[in-house]
Amino acid sequence: MKKLLPLLLIAVALLGMGGCKKVGKKIDKLLTFYIADDYTFPLVPVPTALVGQTVPVPFQASADATEEYKEDFKAANTAASLVKDVKLDELTLAISSPAGANFDFLERVSFYMSTDQAGTDKVKVASLTSVPRGVSTISMVPIDAKLDKFLQSTTGYYLTVEPTFRATTSQVYTMRINYKFKVTADPL
Repeated sequence: MKKLLPLLLIAVALLGMGGCKKVGKKIDKLLTFYIADDYTFPLVPVPTALVGQTVPVPFQASADATEEYKEDFKAANTAASLVKDVKLDELTLAISSPAGANFDFLERVSFYMSTDQAGTDKVKVASLTSVPRGVSTISMVPIDAKLDKFLQSTTGYYLTVEPTFRATTSQVYTMRINYKFKVTADPL
């Protein structure tokens, strides 16, 4: 019996640890919320020299993420400093103008986030390796990347779109990015 008691205690402890993990996951689920944002930018005409090329286009999407998303954090009863995990949940790219335009000129596209325009710490967040023809809105495939620092940045963050062109364009396209972050944070 004396030999059995330590084994029984170890078994109970291991079961208890498994239960703690389940409770922890349930608590994290309760502390998870979404932050949606969008950005519009012009895509200048694509000359013949750029067909088949990938051309990075960086733009500042947020000047101060902690301030910009302050109300989202407040509504979730948390703060940027309490963020535990941020992932990109979805990202779509649409052509706003000209009317009737589609993505036939685009072969593939990737999106990155960084804290500076040079992209010294850029992280790939989404991509689409084969853009369908005849559509004016595309849904990107999110990459499982940890993005906490971008929503905690007081200097904001940059999005860089890296399109690879399959054809030329003759006019400026107005592009709209809609994206949503899945955020887990501790409560205030």
